[in-house]
Amino acid sequence: MLYAVDSEGRYEEIRNLPYQSFFDGCSKRLGAGALANMKVFLNMLIDTNRELDYDPDWTGVFSPIYQEACQRDLEASEKFLALLTAIVFKERNDAWSIGRHGINEIISPGMTYHRIQLQ
Repeated sequence: MLYAVDSEGRYEEIRNLPYQSFFDGCSKRLGAGALANMKVFLNMLIDTNRELDYDPDWTGVFSPIYQEACQRDLEASEKFLALLTAIVFKERNDAWSIGRHGINEIISPGMTYHRIQLQ
């Protein structure tokens, strides 16, 4: 579950992400299993408290984003990976916050996520 924090410090669940049609269109260009593999990798990073380092060369597990999904468009690739990361956090059973950022800021590379305890 993914939450934004409003100006009064209250958590608001993020149900819809911006740029969904962009994400869906790019996802259709991925090979079978590539999206699932990236989600598994992102969840492993989250579970082991490791940072996601954006690879400027777009090699490794995220290369299908640059090579296939976004057709070698760097800006689109960064946007796609940021959205994919937000989706992974959103699909988890534990609660995470994107801090004091509006929902439209969620696609920013370098976004910080924090595990939260809801009361």
